[in-house]
Amino acid sequence: MRLVAIATFAFTVAAAQADVIRSHFSPAAGTPERPAASVAWIVDGKTAFAQFGHKTLPDGPAPAADTVYEIGSITKTFTAALLADMILNKEITLEMAIGDLLPGAKDYPADVRRITVGKIATHSSGLPRLPANLFATVKDPANPYATYTPEHLDAFLRTFVLPAAPKPEYSNLGFGLLGYALATKAGKSYEQLITERVLAPLGMRDSGITLTGSQQSRLAPGHADGKAVANWDIPTLAGAGALRSTPADMAKYLSAVLDPPDSRIGRAIRMARDPRADFANGMRIGLAWIVAKSDGGKDLIWHNGGTGGYRSFIGIIPDSKVGLVVLTNANSNPDPIAMKALNAFVKR
Repeated sequence: MRLVAIATFAFTVAAAQADVIRSHFSPAAGTPERPAASVAWIVDGKTAFAQFGHKTLPDGPAPAADTVYEIGSITKTFTAALLADMILNKEITLEMAIGDLLPGAKDYPADVRRITVGKIATHSSGLPRLPANLFATVKDPANPYATYTPEHLDAFLRTFVLPAAPKPEYSNLGFGLLGYALATKAGKSYEQLITERVLAPLGMRDSGITLTGSQQSRLAPGHADGKAVANWDIPTLAGAGALRSTPADMAKYLSAVLDPPDSRIGRAIRMARDPRADFANGMRIGLAWIVAKSDGGKDLIWHNGGTGGYRSFIGIIPDSKVGLVVLTNANSNPDPIAMKALNAFVKR
């Protein structure tokens, strides 16, 4: 009878968790604001999935665990894990400067050359959110980063005037530059490097930048204002937001972030997520990862992402052994819903 009681209790707990997700996401999916939403969550080591809405409106197929989404700026946390991995492998240090990584940096202003990777990874470098010359390079407004080249990046950095007293400022440029610098250091493309050093060790074989034929067929088209929009290509600033992934693969990542494995990539993830500096609005920041407080006052470590037609969220409360990832194919922000659902797991 005891085994039956335990099984019944486990079923009840799992059903309660699913009810939390359903109550938060079902009303908010299948609409022009959010056609599809894929959710994966972990509570006490157990992973579950839920899918809502349609990949295309009004009545296209439902998303699945292998549906492909752009994850936007959650890519920054992968770039941070790559940085930490290279630190653990003694290829680089947080104190290493851009001037030591990029051959062309000899022509940058001295204060730009001295910007360290540690400052970039904690959004405290003084670099702006976007390079000032980005929009002058845009050929297709629906795909704004596609034609921004390394030469454009170099031209911006040659003339950039660093603020005298930089304050924390979220910077897509910074993480794009970081990914580019790490790839230059390794002599590989960012996609090759992130695949070899982060995605493959985590078993994330359905994630990357360049889509295979199978992945293209499983893509949830991005939407904005109720209409399908083009996917984004981010060749030069890839480290800021170029990755695509699936709920199944992101659940693997969520598990590794929540409970880092005893491996080099696990140690790298732990290094990246640990808070090390003050950030905005009373929050702290690790390497990319933002550290806020849960409703119960515990550390809530999170990041979000967005491209032209997608929004995403990942967050964990380590002390409570809960985590949540949300992938959507519209430009409506899921963060408030995701935060409420994540906190609700703890309250139950």
